[in-house]
Amino acid sequence: MFNVMVVDDDANVREGLKLVVPWEEYGFIIAEAACDGEEALQKYKRQSFDLIVVDMRLPKANGLELISSIRKMDSRVHFLVLSGYADFEYAKRSIDCRVDGYILKPVDEEELIEYLIRIGEALKKERQREWLDGENSAAVILEDGSNEILIKNMLDFIEENYSDKLTLEMCAGRFNYGSGYLGRLFKKHIGESFNTYLDRVRIQKAKALLLRGMKVYQVAELTGYSNVDYFNLKFRKYLGISPSQFRKRKDL
Repeated sequence: MFNVMVVDDDANVREGLKLVVPWEEYGFIIAEAACDGEEALQKYKRQSFDLIVVDMRLPKANGLELISSIRKMDSRVHFLVLSGYADFEYAKRSIDCRVDGYILKPVDEEELIEYLIRIGEALKKERQREWLDGENSAAVILEDGSNEILIKNMLDFIEENYSDKLTLEMCAGRFNYGSGYLGRLFKKHIGESFNTYLDRVRIQKAKALLLRGMKVYQVAELTGYSNVDYFNLKFRKYLGISPSQFRKRKDL
């Protein structure tokens, strides 16, 4: 299933979109919903989405601002833009942001289905290309016998960039391998997934910074967590206590 996030400040629209078409029949599932641009951006940073359906007019950050912010970090994600009225200038700017479609409210069921079919086909082709890239990468690695070197380079890359919004896709782009293959190779050699290892590195760095007396929100930013609540959840997951509690326990 392809993950979808719906972003609209109208709760009726958010709920209505879940019912207007049978998403799962077309390979999609609505995994998240957000009521404004800021909330949507935070949820994007915590979870991967294949398609984001976003209203043009949003509080805090409008639809185009949200798309532009995400597009700077992710060229892969697909967008469908919703609008309550025809606006040529907005539509043109949406195209400039490489969105997949522009739908007027109320949403027409057949029009939305057409977009889902088209985007679903594009996503399937993208995943097939990624798989083929991974297979080709595997052949190259087997010929070169350079698995260990590649893994060492990945570990060095994580160590140097853990404070950024680092993803497996970024790492794959850096070393010119398919992300699917690289993820499998990493887990085989390290014994855990790329994201889990990255979290462990960040938490270790966070422990050192907390013991130096830094504020929790400062440590979160310096270790790659743009959301302090998410940092708290991760810290508690790995250590069983909050960052604030950790500072009081020097024996850990």
